[in-house]
Order: sequence, then C-alpha cells, then structure tokens
Amino acid sequence: MVESLNNFMKNKCLVRGILYFLIAAIPALITDLSAFKSFSEIGSVAAVIITANFLLQGLIAVRAFMDQSISRNTRERKTVELINEKNN
Repeated sequence: MVESLNNFMKNKCLVRGILYFLIAAIPALITDLSAFKSFSEIGSVAAVIITANFLLQGLIAVRAFMDQSISRNTRERKTVELINEKNN
C-alpha cells in the first residue's frame, strides 16, 4: 500500500503541488485568524493582509517544490544519459 501511494504521488505533480501549498498556507491562516475573537472583528484591510499572507506562504512553498522537482529531473536525466553512454 505504501508503495502504491508513493507511485501515485510521484505521478501526480498537481496533487503534490496543492498539498505543498495547503501545508504551508493553512498554518499562516490559522496564525493570522487567531488574533481575532470573531469574524466580525476582521476589517477589510485585515482581510486583505490575511489573504495576501495565505497566498504568499503557499506560493513560496510551491516555488520550492518546483525548484526541487526541476533539479531532481535534471539529476535523473543525467543519470540516464550516463547509463546509456556506458551501455553503448
């Protein structure tokens, strides 16, 4: 079961990106909202700041995920090229 989950996650880049986004953004949202006792206390400026922080934290995580994926694909491609050169 663990192996099938690993294969699913390897093949589903969009799902992994969404998970990275949510895992980084939800704690930021909770932290920002914890300063208020009720939703009626949140003004329009605070709502914009909370939304911007939520998006920023999530996008930073997605950017890190993309950079990691690009470097991993580059390393894998070089490994395949080296294996092909040895076989020829």
